[in-house]
Amino acid sequence: MNILGKTKRYWGLTTAVLLLSLVLTACGAAFQSSVEGSLAFEECKPGNEVDMATFATNMLNTMQISVSQFALDAIAVWEPYENTAACWNPLATTYHAEWMPEVVCTETIFNSAGVRSYSSQSCGELASAKTLLYTTACGHDCYKPVRDMLSQQSFDWQTVHDSIQIWVGSEAYATELTNQWQTLWNSR
Repeated sequence: MNILGKTKRYWGLTTAVLLLSLVLTACGAAFQSSVEGSLAFEECKPGNEVDMATFATNMLNTMQISVSQFALDAIAVWEPYENTAACWNPLATTYHAEWMPEVVCTETIFNSAGVRSYSSQSCGELASAKTLLYTTACGHDCYKPVRDMLSQQSFDWQTVHDSIQIWVGSEAYATELTNQWQTLWNSR
């Protein structure tokens, strides 16, 4: 091969490598932009400042519980007991973001109890709903009595109380909140 052929081949390969590099860079930037867009990071809203009507409505819908004034009121009564500044987590759940593979959520540990701060409102809503739907660490469906109450199927003071005590670990908290829910239940 003569020098002219080698030069053309060199420049052809160099051009191909440059083009491939540009394409990969553009694809990488597009991928990065797509990933960042899908993370849906929102500025942190402390749990005790979250709009509870919206949060509760979305959480109830996720659990496939009909949104009712009773359910909205019951969740609104619950939030002040937690009174947390954990981002997008007004009910102070400890549900791990990695357990929600259907969405891209991130979390940080907010406190020593394992309460999470979430990257968006939708992540906090989903984590709270999934906690109420899927927690079985107590050896059974821990929060079914709370879901039954929210859906207005039944209210058994003791089982609701025991569920809330599992949630928070405090007898006084569980008793006070369950008593408030009993009052709401009786005034439906």
